[in-house]
Order: sequence, then structure tokens, then C-alpha cells
Amino acid sequence: MKHAIILIQLICFCVVTNATAQKHHRDLLRTSEERSKLHHPKSPFGFNRNNAEENFLPLPSHRKPTVHQFSNSQLYVVDTAVVLNTTDTSRHIYLFNTRGQITMELIEPWENGQWVNNLRYTATYNANGNKLTVQYEYWANGQWVNIFRSTFTYNANGNMISSLNERWMNGVWVNAGRHTYTYETNGNLLSELEENWVNGLWVNFFLATYTYETNGNLLSALYESWSNGQWVDGSRYTYIYDTFGNMLSQMLEEWSNGQWVNSSRNIYTYDVSGNMLSHLNQYWSEVWVNFLRYTYTYDGNRNMLTELHEDWSNGQWVNYYRNTYSYETNGKLISLLNEDWYGQWVNGSRYTYIYDANGNLLSELYEIWYTTVWVISDRDTYTYETNGNMVNFSSERWNGSSWMPYDGSLSITDSSGNYSEYFGYNITLKYKFITTGIAGNDNNHATAFSLLQNYPNPFNPVTVISFVVETHSNVSLRIYNLLGEEVATLIHSRLMDRGKHEITFDASKLQSGMYFYRLQAGKYIETKKMILLR
Repeated sequence: MKHAIILIQLICFCVVTNATAQKHHRDLLRTSEERSKLHHPKSPFGFNRNNAEENFLPLPSHRKPTVHQFSNSQLYVVDTAVVLNTTDTSRHIYLFNTRGQITMELIEPWENGQWVNNLRYTATYNANGNKLTVQYEYWANGQWVNIFRSTFTYNANGNMISSLNERWMNGVWVNAGRHTYTYETNGNLLSELEENWVNGLWVNFFLATYTYETNGNLLSALYESWSNGQWVDGSRYTYIYDTFGNMLSQMLEEWSNGQWVNSSRNIYTYDVSGNMLSHLNQYWSEVWVNFLRYTYTYDGNRNMLTELHEDWSNGQWVNYYRNTYSYETNGKLISLLNEDWYGQWVNGSRYTYIYDANGNLLSELYEIWYTTVWVISDRDTYTYETNGNMVNFSSERWNGSSWMPYDGSLSITDSSGNYSEYFGYNITLKYKFITTGIAGNDNNHATAFSLLQNYPNPFNPVTVISFVVETHSNVSLRIYNLLGEEVATLIHSRLMDRGKHEITFDASKLQSGMYFYRLQAGKYIETKKMILLR
């Protein structure tokens, strides 16, 4: 039952707000005085006073190297996951459609020597693979009890035009909230209207309006709230790009006393390869005032080598922390060193990664610096089947004399693009093969390699990426953030037939911002950009 309570709380929270935040490992706003200078409008690029790093384009922070949970040549999806943590044991069971999309997830805890029902998630899709409904239920008194459901509708182009959230109360479905979306003819999102159900009526709550350059770059975002029967300006963002589509600046203004007032801005620079070199954040106090700055360096393969964070204090930049990365010759990250500034650089922590001959991550060791020596803290280990599927994850903490179970997190994306996240000290995965995964058109219509623009774009949080393969080829499709970090692998070195293919990408775990998707099919390589709005 505790899982159901947690789920209800999460769902109720999601009904109230339409934005989520993914926190980094540091809170940069360390004093109430600093926090008072910043603002947090309800927006996909909103400024969060409690965590400055949430407000910027995706920044490099410690993330595990990519772990591929699937075969190199076949479409595998997670069938079951058994999760042991320090408080209980649970099992996740999945069902899929022929596209490899999850139609059911069943969560069962182990109680009194047997698996028992607890939570269930179900989903339906239309013929194009768009999600039509999702529903959550919990098990009570020998039957499934409704909790929450969402229903989605789409236009002829596959863009979501409405979403309806309902809660189960006193035996009937009761409206909770709904969103309505409009688009340009090219698929760019023009507006998002959020309404809440109050006393039997739909009441306006939030309105977002967007404008774009002719090439699709987001130019402005206006956010309004409903008050006393009318829309009231809240905040707006404006964006500037270079000729390559790199974002150069992002400025936030807030509506105050009948006029727009500067609030904060971010300024970015890049090298000729498009790697971000610096990121400057400033806030407005009659003039623009420096707040924090990041600078980055890279090797010849565009792998990040260093990340330096500085704070502005007493009219000068002061070091705060820096990260140093090292790689194998094949580009695999093998270590990450974090140092803090105390008048000089002092070791803070480090991660060390080991891989097998196939490039699969075998272990991750975390150490902390204590006085003059490195002290072991945690380690994660991974095991794989011969086909490359990751089948077990374990997390341990060193108590000074031996390794003890320690609850860690495992995030995986299977070869159908399904994202799952688990929390425990030992996680065992089993897979099933889907005979028809990514749908392909008649192979005879494939005349050339091509990567199509994702649709819709911008998107929230699901989009479809289509591409054409001219000949039987080894295909990879990966997602990168603006700093060139790989954040998702949708297809990993899979042999695919000639023809048109499409795959659905769910970015619900990523921050708002600009991302790149890169297709490699044999010698053919192409990259396109897309915008995630939350």
C-alpha cells in the first residue's frame, strides 16, 4: 500500500504543475540573499531560486557512462526486473505491443513468501504509436482500484492537441486538469493552455505562447497566469542564436507594475565544432551583475576534459569547483575527478570506470578524499549476457572492512526506447524479443539514406524520429545535449533492413532545452536538433 500512497502523491503533484526539475549534485545558491535575487516562473526554461543549475541549458554533471541494455542486432525489451533494496523486495513485470511500447507495468512486492499485487500501470496507443491513455491502479481487498488516468488526443500530423487528467473518487472518474496545445503548420508548438477543474467548471490556470525563427529556433516564450477573470503577464524569455543554431543568450524578464523588468540572463560561447566553451549567468540589479560562470575544454574527439565553475564575489571571479575527465582511446570515460577550491585545488571525490572488451561498463568505483588519502565509498557492478544485455546490477558501500549492500539507482533504456529507473542494491533483469519493433515501410521505397526532422518539434515529452536506410546497414541512433554528452541511446549498432523506420523517443527524464539526435548507418552520418519543452 505504501507504493500506492507514494504514487498518489506524485500524481497529485503532477496535476498541479506542468514542469519537472532534474537536480544536479550541487546547490549553487547558498544564501538567502542570493536566492532573493532569482525568480522561478512556471515555464520550461524557468528560473528556480532553490537550484540555479536547473535554469540553464543542460550542463555537464556527473552521470554514469552509457550502459546498453540490449543486443547489438535484435530488438530486446525488459520482460521482468527484480529489485532488492534494504527495506523490501519488488518485481516489475512488463507487457508490450508489437512496436515494443509498454502496455502494462505490474509492480509486486515480496510478502510472506510470495509475490503480491500492489501497483499497475496500463497504456493504450493508436496505429501511429501515439499514446492514447494511461491509467494507474493499486491492489486492495483482492481487486484493482483506480487511482488516476490520462487521455490524449492528436491532430492529423500526430501532434498532441489535448491531454485530460482524471482522478478516481467515490467510484467515478472526476476531472482534475487538462492541457490544450496549438501548432504552426510546420509542427512548432504555438501555445499550451492549462486548466484545472474547480467546482464543476474548467478554470484557466496557465498559458504559454511561443514564437520561432523561420528555421525553427525558439525566439520567445511568454507565460501568463489567470487572475480575476483575465490573463496576467508573468514572465517572458527571449533567445538569440548564431548562424549554426547554437544558443548565444537566454534572457528572462518579469512583469512588474505594468512593465517588463529584466531578471536574469545566460550567455554562451562555442568553439568552431559547436562545443560549448563558456556559460555566464547574470542577474539584474539596475545593471547586469555576474553571478556564476562555467568554462569547458575538450579533446580532439569532442570529449569534455575539464569543467570549471566560478562564482562572482567582491568584483572578481572565484573558483568554486572543477571536474576533470579522462578517457580510453575509444572515447569511453574512465575517470572523473572532482576538486574544490580552498585557496588551492583540493581533491573532493573521484569516479573510476572499468569496461569489458565489448565496451560494456563493468564497474564504477566512487572514492572521497580524506585528509591525504583516497577512501573507498561506493561501487556499482554490472554483468551481461553474451548478446550484450545487462542482466544484473549491484550497489555496495564500504564500511571500512567489507562491502555492504547499499541502495543505488539504475536507469536503463531498452532497444525499443523504453526508459525505466530502479532503486535498490541488487537488480536482476530478464528480456524478451519483440518480433516487430521499429516499424518500416516498403523497402522498395528507400532510395537514399536520410534522417528526418523529429515530429512534433518542440515536443513534450514524446517525439517520433524517422529515418531512411538505403541498404541493409548497421544503425545507431543517439541523443546528445548541447555539451556533446550522450544522454540516451535509442538504437545501438543494430542491423536494420532497407526502408523507412521510426522510433518513439520519451524524454520525460530530461531537462528542457535543445538536444541533438545523431544517426549513423554504415558510413552515413547525420545530426539534427530538437527542442524539449516542459
